[in-house]
Amino acid sequence: MSVVQFPTKKVRSTVLYEELKLGAEQLEDNYVLLDQLHQGIHVMEQSTSELEQAYNESISEYVDLVGIENADLGLLEYSTVVGVQMDEDGNPVAIDMRDDD
Repeated sequence: MSVVQFPTKKVRSTVLYEELKLGAEQLEDNYVLLDQLHQGIHVMEQSTSELEQAYNESISEYVDLVGIENADLGLLEYSTVVGVQMDEDGNPVAIDMRDDD
């Protein structure tokens, strides 16, 4: 019959130390990645905001030129200054210009 040896404090502390070192490295990698993703999101939000502003200016000019009733609904979808109300079948029933606040 063999006797199972329980790990000594020294063995257990060494194992825990190595696990903690690995965990710290993985956490650091994750934190670096999260920082990069947050920065990327910030850059995309800024870029999108600038694109929206330019798009809204262009759509407003387009609507002024062709009339809101003749504007392509697909183009109006991306504007934050044009409101399109649809009926239950997905047909436009009202289109209006909003204040760009």
